[in-house]
Formats: sequence, structure tokens, C-alpha cells
Amino acid sequence: MPVFRSAVSLSPASAMPPARETLAVGVATAILLLAAILPSERPWTLREDNSRMFLGLTVEAVRRWSRGTIPHWTDGVWGGYPLIGDPTAGAFYLPNLPIVWAAGEPPVRAFDIAFALHLGLLVAGAYRLLGLLGAGRPACLVGALLTLLTPFPHWTGMNFVPVTAAYAWWPWALGAAEELARASTPRFGRVLVAG
Repeated sequence: MPVFRSAVSLSPASAMPPARETLAVGVATAILLLAAILPSERPWTLREDNSRMFLGLTVEAVRRWSRGTIPHWTDGVWGGYPLIGDPTAGAFYLPNLPIVWAAGEPPVRAFDIAFALHLGLLVAGAYRLLGLLGAGRPACLVGALLTLLTPFPHWTGMNFVPVTAAYAWWPWALGAAEELARASTPRFGRVLVAG
């Protein structure tokens, strides 16, 4: 007997918004944010720890990959610093590569671009997750809008872009767990969720 019972039909066909809708929500969010952020003279996300530490580490890691070396160490911070051991450097986070390259030289706008793209990813993920949980399109759109307007992503974007990049994936992971836990998912899905 299932632990939770849903009052809403959770069949895959009716519960999840089409991929093109989810993509449109995410792309529209990212484009609107880029249009609002990039015209400013000063980079919007170049504050606090982003400017003092995180951007430099991320750019250094990307430059090391661009030279064909693994970004394991930098002499550019303190007396030397392990890039590979610091999650905020994003040494193995591949989306940083095209983001830093797109920002140009010097890449002071890299975190503006990363913030907009990751907030688009978060909003699209919230839209998809709500649909997966049985919400109708209007409720999905309201949830996506509330996700966009909540202050926490904007605060972390201004101060800690690596944190924003990390939790932008949460609704996608929660959606994957939900899909795996459903009765319609093949048996191995339940085994994966159980652990």
C-alpha cells in the first residue's frame, strides 16, 4: 500500500508540461534577466565574495582547462590554492566554460551571464516540477513567477553565484526523484530511490 495518495491524477501524459514549454519558460527568464542586467555599466554580480574570490577562482579554472591542463592549483590566491578542492571554483562544472568564454576579456560579466542562465534553469525546473506534481499550467506559471521573484536567488546571485548555480538544479533533481518513485517507473527506479 502506498504511503502517500494523491488527489490528482499523476499519469505522465497529463501531469508534466511539454518539454518545449519548460524550455520556453527557462529561455524567456534568462533572456529577460540578461536584458535587464547587461546594459548596466557595472557588473551586477561583481560584489562581495563574487568579486573577492569566486570569480577569480572560476576564471582561473576555465583558463587552465583552455590551456589543456587540469585546474588543480593556482598561485594567484594567497600563497597558492587548490582549485580542485574548492567547490566554489567550479573546476569540474562544465557550464562555466562557455559562460566565461562568452563574457570576453576581461570576463567581469561572466557571473552576470551565469546568474541569468541559472535563474532561468531554476524557474524552468520549478515550472516542470509543479507540472509533474499535478499542477495545471496557470499554477505552474504562478509558481515559476514566484520562483523568479523570491529574493533569495537574487541575493545569492549578487554575493555567491556558485550557490545559485548549485540550487538551480534542485527542482530538476526533485523531479527526477519523483519520476523514479512513481509506480509507472520501471522497478529499478524504486531501487535507485531507496538507495
